[in-house]
Amino acid sequence: MPSWPVPLAAAVTAAQLGVDRAAAADLLRFGDAVSDVADGQPPDHAAFADLDLAVARWAASRRSCPTGDGISIVVTGARGQAQLKPREVRSLVRLLVVAGIVTSARLSSVTLLAVAADPELQARVRARPADAARVVEEALRRDPPLRFVLRQAAAGDVVACRLDEANRDPAAHPDPDHFDIDRDEPHLAFGAGVHRCPGAGLARRQAKVLLQTALARTSALAPAGDATWDRDRHLQGPAAVPLRFATGPPGIPGTR
Repeated sequence: MPSWPVPLAAAVTAAQLGVDRAAAADLLRFGDAVSDVADGQPPDHAAFADLDLAVARWAASRRSCPTGDGISIVVTGARGQAQLKPREVRSLVRLLVVAGIVTSARLSSVTLLAVAADPELQARVRARPADAARVVEEALRRDPPLRFVLRQAAAGDVVACRLDEANRDPAAHPDPDHFDIDRDEPHLAFGAGVHRCPGAGLARRQAKVLLQTALARTSALAPAGDATWDRDRHLQGPAAVPLRFATGPPGIPGTR
């Protein structure tokens, strides 16, 4: 995955859990392992085991000395939350890594790519940074990181809900393949109802801040080659987004 979005997503997830940035290496390794499995590669059992050991260590530390962070809350039952069992804590951290790093980084990557590849759109967002939020929404609509979710119907059947296909339904989204940040129709990238992703706001904010910061610190962004995309049954998004950028005033050489 790209080198800009991943460190940000890892740092934010580490902060949620209450672990230092050095521990983010364990989170990143597990996130990479999950991505590999989703791509059909053999699982990295060592990465899964190392993360579980790290979680057990973090949980034991917070039980004896809570610090008010995310792990402390779930292992002590603070703030009215249920006190989770060790197995539940492991599952929660695994879920946070996948949702907080893997999918969030892919969303940020799609957002950067869309702006870098469209000079007119890039000029608009540079002039109106608030429109970065609209870019994020359209990236979620056209290329949601999570392709489908499973839901159980009232009759007991398990239904696979294709979020990516719903977001490109021409009946709901005219000219669905066109990237248009002026759309107003809602999308299903984060699900809906009681199953709506609880981290939707944070994912949106990460992608928006990263895009705004990238534009504020450069004078030009452009693709430096074709993006490498990962598309498997569950997830999709750029695995690499090579970019060229200029740091000097517009029109002055300095591109890297």
